[in-house]
Formats: sequence, structure tokens, C-alpha cells
Amino acid sequence: MVNIRRKPLRLEQLDNIIMPDQLETIDFVYDIPAEAFHWLRYGYIANGATDFTGVYDTDGQVLYFLSTLRIMEKQVHWFICRLQIEHTKNGAQVIFAEVGTQEKEKHRLRELTLLARMGYERVGSEHENPVRPERFIYGIQQLISYAKRSATPFQPPDNRETLPYSRIHTPINQTITEQDFYHLMWGYESGRWYAYMDNMTVHWHRSWTGKCYFHMKLSKTDDAYLIDEIISAKYRLEPDVCIELTEELLASRLYEYELITDD
Repeated sequence: MVNIRRKPLRLEQLDNIIMPDQLETIDFVYDIPAEAFHWLRYGYIANGATDFTGVYDTDGQVLYFLSTLRIMEKQVHWFICRLQIEHTKNGAQVIFAEVGTQEKEKHRLRELTLLARMGYERVGSEHENPVRPERFIYGIQQLISYAKRSATPFQPPDNRETLPYSRIHTPINQTITEQDFYHLMWGYESGRWYAYMDNMTVHWHRSWTGKCYFHMKLSKTDDAYLIDEIISAKYRLEPDVCIELTEELLASRLYEYELITDD
């Protein structure tokens, strides 16, 4: 089994970024320790559990916060805000923030997932969305937390149940690329599904119950990886569903990976 690590997310990996026409500069200064900044630089792409995406642009030293939604089978990344960063001896420092000036953009900030809500809070009349710069700190802290969790492959869930004895074995013999193999190796989580790899086998579980629905066995040839077989629970779902889930995983995964070497 190979060992891999996730590369830092790059802004150019994200299509369909919706930026505001005008930006407003907000006074906001915040010190970020070196260890925390290390995780901020890795970034995070929203999955089924949250719509919160964070990306650090190394060229401009700008930290972007985006709200990622799936619309008509396409991911759209709505701009929330961006923070200008300066490096310091002890890590980094936010020197100011920029946000959209339109009311609808301020409203979008307020409607973010609770864990990632940042920047604005409605008070008074329905057209008031005053800036509370200290709320940006919550976004930074959440991004650090999400990035750390997404920095290692998914592990077996705590509520894991084994595949029932009554099974269907379906030969596949489908070739996949090395990066696709890395995506499968890393695992997957959505509102309904949780997947992880163990000994060249991808295990598909229901997120909320831990019940196992599929095992997908892979192998390595001289120049490719193969999906050899799908083993499914006989009285749950057909193997075709596992293929659909695999295609969904591979289509939605934007992270890039690299092999871990001894250096």
C-alpha cells in the first residue's frame, strides 16, 4: 500500500467562483501562530457536511473564504470575504479584510452554515447587516479545524458494522488512473455515505448508521490500478449503485496528492 499526502489547495483548482463587483475594506488585524497558519495554507473544500471552503492564495498572500454549493450537478463557489496576510517571525498576521458591498452578499454571509458563519450579523431593520470584524476569527478557527481533519485519509467510522453474510460478488475489471486510486484511498464523506480504504479494499458505509453496503476490491498492475470486484449486501443495494457512488466521488474530488518519500 502506498503512502500519500494531500497537497495544499490552490485557487485555480476551483471553477465557477462568483466574485462581487465591488469590495469594501474592513479594518481587521489578527495574529495567526505558525502551526495554525500551516493548516490554513492547506485549505479545505466543502463536502456534504458543510458549505464552507477556504483557500490560501500563496502568490497574493490572500486567504479566501467561499460558500460552496452544488447547483445542477456543478459546484459553485460564492465569495464570502478575503483576508490579506503578512508573514511574521511567529507565523502570520491578517492586516485587513475585504467583503462584498451588496446587500445580497451580506445576506449570504449571514446564512452560512452555523459553524462557518462569519463577518455579518443582522440587527435592527431587515436591510441592516453591520460588519462585526471579530467574527472573522470564527471562520479562521473553523478552517484550521477542517483543514486538519482533511489532512489524513478517512479512517473506519466508530459506528462501523460489517457486511452481512448474504452477499453478491460482481466482477468489474475497470482500469482507473493513479490519481483516481489516490482519491479512493483517501476516502469520502457526504450526508449519506462514508468510505475508506483498507488493504486495497474500499468500504462503503451509511454515514448515520454505520451499516456497510459495499466492498470494492482493487489491485495494482505494472502500469495501472484496477477495480476488480464489488461485493454488496444482497438485500440492500445493487452493485451498480456502488459504481455510481465511485463516479460521484471521483468527479467531485478536487484535491491533489503526492507520494510520501523518506526525505
